[in-house]
Amino acid sequence: FPEPDLVPLEPAPALVECVRADVPELPGDRIHALTADVGFDTALDLVTTGNERKARLLVEHGLDWPTAANVAMNQLAAVEPLAANGPALVEIIKRRDAITRDALTASFANSATVILDPKIVLAETAIADTSELTPVVDKILAANPSQVDSYRGGKEGLLGFFVGQVMRETQGKADPKLVNELIREKLSA
Repeated sequence: FPEPDLVPLEPAPALVECVRADVPELPGDRIHALTADVGFDTALDLVTTGNERKARLLVEHGLDWPTAANVAMNQLAAVEPLAANGPALVEIIKRRDAITRDALTASFANSATVILDPKIVLAETAIADTSELTPVVDKILAANPSQVDSYRGGKEGLLGFFVGQVMRETQGKADPKLVNELIREKLSA
């Protein structure tokens, strides 16, 4: 039923094309485009939460889509990182197993205000050198002979105790995976 009070309007084709060029990609189209990379549910979450740009920033600098989506929606959800920090964030994310959770969280928070240097962040927060960690592990094992005997007697749950002691001694800067390996190696000898 045509509206009697409105005159028919035929905009000029040039005007239509001009307006069409200014219209951003619609959310449904963005979700459809992302679905091949991360699946529908994750694509929907990225677009509707506004974290798609963060994930794209990470992907542009070499991170895979699933990891970028995960980091963007979880660790970077409350942070709007500077575009210049894209490469640094990717480097830190790729090495996230070598640094503590607190250091990783601090790096993400700082990415909104400071240009990050991943070498400095990793040097300040990660001890991943066996020559530095071996004396610390030896010291912890020597200080806890009864726990060492209990571990060797079958109480494997004490491994977490030893890792915790090393982390405390290094003020949380040690690579937990490396500490785990070193302790297992020392206790199996």
